[in-house]
Amino acid sequence: MARVIPPDRYHELLEAATTVFIAQGYRGTQMRDVAQEMGLSSGTLYGYVVSKEALFAEVLLYADTQTPVCLPSTLPVEVPPDGTIANLMQQRLGTETQRLEKLLERMPRQDIRKRLVRFFSELYRTLDRNRTAIKVLDRCAREHRELAAIWYPAGRFSVLNALTAFLESRSRSRSIRRRFEPALSARTAMEIVNFWALHRHWDASPQTIDESAVEQNVVELALAVLLKDDTKNPQ
Repeated sequence: MARVIPPDRYHELLEAATTVFIAQGYRGTQMRDVAQEMGLSSGTLYGYVVSKEALFAEVLLYADTQTPVCLPSTLPVEVPPDGTIANLMQQRLGTETQRLEKLLERMPRQDIRKRLVRFFSELYRTLDRNRTAIKVLDRCAREHRELAAIWYPAGRFSVLNALTAFLESRSRSRSIRRRFEPALSARTAMEIVNFWALHRHWDASPQTIDESAVEQNVVELALAVLLKDDTKNPQ
């Protein structure tokens, strides 16, 4: 009879592995660390998944999933074929970043503030619903060559570059008044959203804050970096 893993145990495995990968990075994580996080022996863990590479693939496959996790049909879980996870991440990142970039591309010259509100709101929600996968990628990609080739150009910097280009274009056309250097403004505004939508969830000393007000306040803070008070309704 084939071995099976109980659903609760499998979810616990993914959560423990996610915690360790974020805390220690890809290179620093060892199977014994995940076993310890779960309160298991290393031997038991190897009965569930064949290696760290296979476990890392499972974490990225199911991070932030909106559908029920499919239990592996056979144990231990094997390493997926070369390129599987990279292709999956490229597709996922591409879908999200292209949608955000199109918001900037289609933004009309009039009512810039309203359109930027929409962009930063969508950025906040995108980061929030993908925050676990992004946190794992951001922590581990620099130690994983295959993912680094995707994460930095297609994930971390793609939308930032699009926002910078947008600000440069609009400052030249005077549809917004230039306040700071576009690259500096774009990065600062993006980091405000990044922290509140994503990184604060792993803050060692989190603040107590009204969650219902976070998105609106964060969007206004990002806009304050980009727009002067007299550009609320530029013509």
